[in-house]
Amino acid sequence: MTTTRLDRHDGQDGTVIGEDRDARAVLDDATTGRGALLVGPLGSGKTHLVRAVVTLMRDAGLDPLVLRAAAPLASLPQGVLDDEGVARLDAASPAAPLVVVVDDAEDLDDTTVDRLVRGLARGSVHLVLAIAPRRDGEPARAVAVRARLVDLWLAHRLVRHDLREPERADADALVDAFGGGHPLDRATRRILVARARGSRTVLRELVAEAVRRDRAGGDPLELPLDLVEVPGLRDALTAEAGTFGPGVQEALVVLRHLPGLPYSEACLVLGAERVDGLVTRRLAMVDDGPRRGLHVRRLTALVVEQQLGDAAVEGVLAGVEQYVLERATGPVSDVLASFVVARASVRSPDEGWNAAHPSTWARLVVGAARYANGTGRHERSLAWTTMPGVPATAPEVLLERAVALLALREDARARVELERVEPERLGPSSLLRYVRCWTDLVRWMPPDARVEVPTFPEHVRGVARAELVLLRAERAALVLDWDRALIAARHALDGAAHPRTAVRAAALATFAAVVLGAHPEAERLARETRALLRDPVGGRTVGLGDELWALCVLAAAAALGGHRPDDLEDWVVACTLAAGVRGGPAEIGLVNVAWACLAFDRGDGAAVVEELAAAASRMPAGQAGVLRALLVCALGSSRAALGDDAGARRTLATVPAEHRAFPLVDMGARVVEAWPAAHDATPVDLKPVRAAVAAAPRLERIVQRLTVAGGRVGIAPDADAGASVPGRVDAVLSDRELEVALLVGQGLTNREVADRLVLSVRTVESHVYHACRKLGIPSRRELARVVVTTGVGRRG
Repeated sequence: MTTTRLDRHDGQDGTVIGEDRDARAVLDDATTGRGALLVGPLGSGKTHLVRAVVTLMRDAGLDPLVLRAAAPLASLPQGVLDDEGVARLDAASPAAPLVVVVDDAEDLDDTTVDRLVRGLARGSVHLVLAIAPRRDGEPARAVAVRARLVDLWLAHRLVRHDLREPERADADALVDAFGGGHPLDRATRRILVARARGSRTVLRELVAEAVRRDRAGGDPLELPLDLVEVPGLRDALTAEAGTFGPGVQEALVVLRHLPGLPYSEACLVLGAERVDGLVTRRLAMVDDGPRRGLHVRRLTALVVEQQLGDAAVEGVLAGVEQYVLERATGPVSDVLASFVVARASVRSPDEGWNAAHPSTWARLVVGAARYANGTGRHERSLAWTTMPGVPATAPEVLLERAVALLALREDARARVELERVEPERLGPSSLLRYVRCWTDLVRWMPPDARVEVPTFPEHVRGVARAELVLLRAERAALVLDWDRALIAARHALDGAAHPRTAVRAAALATFAAVVLGAHPEAERLARETRALLRDPVGGRTVGLGDELWALCVLAAAAALGGHRPDDLEDWVVACTLAAGVRGGPAEIGLVNVAWACLAFDRGDGAAVVEELAAAASRMPAGQAGVLRALLVCALGSSRAALGDDAGARRTLATVPAEHRAFPLVDMGARVVEAWPAAHDATPVDLKPVRAAVAAAPRLERIVQRLTVAGGRVGIAPDADAGASVPGRVDAVLSDRELEVALLVGQGLTNREVADRLVLSVRTVESHVYHACRKLGIPSRRELARVVVTTGVGRRG
């Protein structure tokens, strides 16, 4: 195996995987008598470079002594050396030197270090040592060994080679190399790199497993339940897991079974010092959600669990269960409740599965069902709410049962359960769930159907009013009434009694404003949406699902020509990592949509298809409803834009007929149906689409231009609509607007245009805005493109 050097834009070289120049440089140092010291953090490629050097040595006829240091071996008298290694060191001489290669050399034992240093001084040993920089919390012995090895470099006995962590482009190159060129979507790539936690060896195994699952038709991000199936990944993780003490091992096992456990509860269950130690060692992380959930490195925890054995693991988990039951009379998080109920549900009544007080048990079941619904395990939620000892008529039980049935598209049964709920008996935290369950129940009803919801009690109306207005806005958007959608979303935003409602209303209002060409208003609403996502005091997000919803809507608005935040791509990356840790397939599917919007904006049609296909495979068909139908239509039109007519038709065939009753879905479906077989830059006649949007003519500004790979495809106007947009530039713009548009087409900023024409920046912005409105185009960028492509000149 060899190493690659990728050319960096800053002119510096960075070692990743591929070409062999770095390995040969290390080999030259090792065979000329000085030796080499490889220094780099976790993930910088030390192990890969060591393997490449060993391969080159063996190709050259050398037989190096290869050692891998490990902390548990450092306490043994003989350390990492076995009898054969000791014999080879004793037999080495200056005339026939032995090359010794050591990975993780800071974990060497003192005996081995002494032997190597003496051999290096005599000239009988040549060294290639790989070490990592000092880490927080590492033992004093490792610090001392590292210092001795660094002293050899300072004494000019070793040549130092500094390695770096891979950057984003390098990480993509690594995934491509490890996957053999197999296409993986951007969300999958980012999450795999994050799961590797800097270890390229682990990343190689993760990518290989992801490719295998993807080729088999599964989700490439699905974690294995037993590492026996993936021995390469197990071996890569075992070396690190062997360095953990008993306390760390028990904590990893507990947190693997309690994903998202609030940090405060984790400190009570495991001890604050132990929890902080896991975070310091990057074995666990605390998310920025409202409950500060704790998430462990699940694969590492799985290796530890399998090393401990079933009996030891059961003892640890039984202790946590007993701890929770002893304190369950007070508040208990849904995570702990789910843990206790899940363990009890697999025991028979004879085993004492329901040892808690009936009222306490009912509260635990409600929390467990709420957690199961929130993580997409709706069948489990239904099963738990029908367990013996659960009060079937308790309002929270009925509510969670209705939520589960609704997600499983059992709408009639869900309505029956909802109608039995007495909202007066619900706690404050359940009121929003109750109202949202009603709105979800009627959200996808046909547009001409009469939507009926109950009259909510007085203390619920503050929450319900904004949710119902937001529902009205959403249904208005689906029937292409964007003016009404914008007005209703604004009203919902102004009257929102909950931050989650406010976030969704602001995001929808932003998109509607972009559709209508009200770009200053859209930019203001986009900034307001971002501000609403975080608590102004604690800085915590309102929730992962709401943030992902806002991300997708704002990314789509930017792709259609609206305001694009400077940090949009960074935001998508951050949400990708959060979804990989805290979310499931549905959340990762939303991230795929955001990546597709970025690819759409830069005109990368192949990437759009890849991301949308991944999103469609991950989004639940029942729960997403009409939104998934829109996603499928977008995927079909993207495939058609690349010339894949057969794939587009197959994609469109998966759209349920009842969803095409919504004009917005029908418009997207007709775009796929009407796409011509010849895909070039000529106008495309989409009269059926124009008929579908006749009730919302302002939508023409979106339908007029479609971004596809290879350029822009215009949509031919109706015969009585006059010339196309580019042909009407001279006719509809005033002299000053045309003058400003020409300068915009030259790439000048608003400030530069203002200086050139001796105007204020605000006046220039107004001229650009009115020019875009008159031409029916969505953005300043599109205005510049129209001016350039049509060759418009000054009047007179």
